Amino acid sequence: TTCAVDASHSLWCWGANRHGQLGDGTTVDRPTPGQVASLTDVRSVSVATDHVCAVTGDGAAWCWGDNWFGALGDGSFEGSTVPVPVEGLSGVSSIVAGAGSIGGYTCALADGGMVWCWGSNDLGELGNPALDWRHPSPSQIEGLTGVVHLAASIDNCVCGGGHVCVAHAEGTVSCWGQNDRGQLGNGTLDPSPVPTP
Repeated sequence: TTCAVDASHSLWCWGANRHGQLGDGTTVDRPTPGQVASLTDVRSVSVATDHVCAVTGDGAAWCWGDNWFGALGDGSFEGSTVPVPVEGLSGVSSIVAGAGSIGGYTCALADGGMVWCWGSNDLGELGNPALDWRHPSPSQIEGLTGVVHLAASIDNCVCGGGHVCVAHAEGTVSCWGQNDRGQLGNGTLDPSPVPTP
């Protein structure tokens, strides 16, 4: 699945659509771009294996596609072929849709440099060891502040995925989640369910 935002802030998607990732209300694959008509003023988009998320100009977050692990953040485990709002989040500046070894997850950067995550947590992708293995609502990562950039792995194979990294305003980096290939950069191969420098 591929998505792009054009100069007028319209969102277009094409490719695989098994889980409704194209956001057009169907599950039919499409070889050419089609507009996600229900979203306007889109500022950014992030595509994972089976779900897609976007941020609109009002700071709202939207997700669609597969939701078995709660990656859409709407409080349910029901998938959607059209964008649904992420519950309880505002002031979102960026969002990343990721994929771990068993399912999708999502993290968002909101006002104040705070990070919120939801979805699959089997590898510690949500940055909070107290959460269940699948969590359908946004949960703030405690103690993580001053974040200016956010990135997540989108590969769901067992080859170095399942992790999230952030850059802090002072220039440092923190990562968490799977670490089977040393992707957390902390000198070990041990996973971490909490941010590690």
